[in-house]
Amino acid sequence: MNKLLKELDKIGQHGGQAVLAIRDFSALVPLDVLGTGFLGSFEGKSYFVSALHNFKEDAKSCASIEIRGQRYSLAHRKFYYSEQDDIGFFELDEELEQAMAGLTRLPIGRDLGIFSNAAHHVVVVGFPADLRPNGALTALPVSTRLEVRDIQTSTQIPDARLYELENEDLVCSNGVTLISLLEPEGMSGGPVLACINAGTVAEPELYTKLHSVLVQWHDPHGYLVGSATARLVALIDSHSAGTARFL
Repeated sequence: MNKLLKELDKIGQHGGQAVLAIRDFSALVPLDVLGTGFLGSFEGKSYFVSALHNFKEDAKSCASIEIRGQRYSLAHRKFYYSEQDDIGFFELDEELEQAMAGLTRLPIGRDLGIFSNAAHHVVVVGFPADLRPNGALTALPVSTRLEVRDIQTSTQIPDARLYELENEDLVCSNGVTLISLLEPEGMSGGPVLACINAGTVAEPELYTKLHSVLVQWHDPHGYLVGSATARLVALIDSHSAGTARFL
């Protein structure tokens, strides 16, 4: 658990504290991690976004976040959620707006466009820019917005990266970046956005889970040169052919 806390805190620092650990302060050890969340901006408003399952069994009543050494309860904040998408998000009130002044807001993408309707594998990936290794390597996408690439065609949007699903790992087509699924407990709810569409236009198979991922950077010879733990979020409505449901 101590190792996990250190990782969460380190990522929060790298992301300008856009990523925050959600802790259960009713626990015997008041550092019990329920999950993580991130500050997102959408249409002029800011939200604290996380996975809904982080707040199961009334965990929201004891959930708190810590900003600059000050603890803030989430229990009575204005809360929205979608059970289908496993999403819960708090609208920032005046107190939280003041507390979070100056902290990074990750811009939230809305529309996947024509790519989501392709009858091919489509992967949507966006990483916080600060998770790349000092800008020395360019294998990792640097945008905090959604990035889309149609695997079956050359059609792409600028700066997109192509990934394929291989033995439960997302593997970049350039053979450099690997994204491996990790044990998600205690790390669900953060800002990396991704979706895999392995279906057809008529029956898309879109997955709506929130997990952590390990991002590893390899040199052209396959040697590991760096890694960081990030969060994977799929915010896709399985009934709307890939359109983001509420963001």
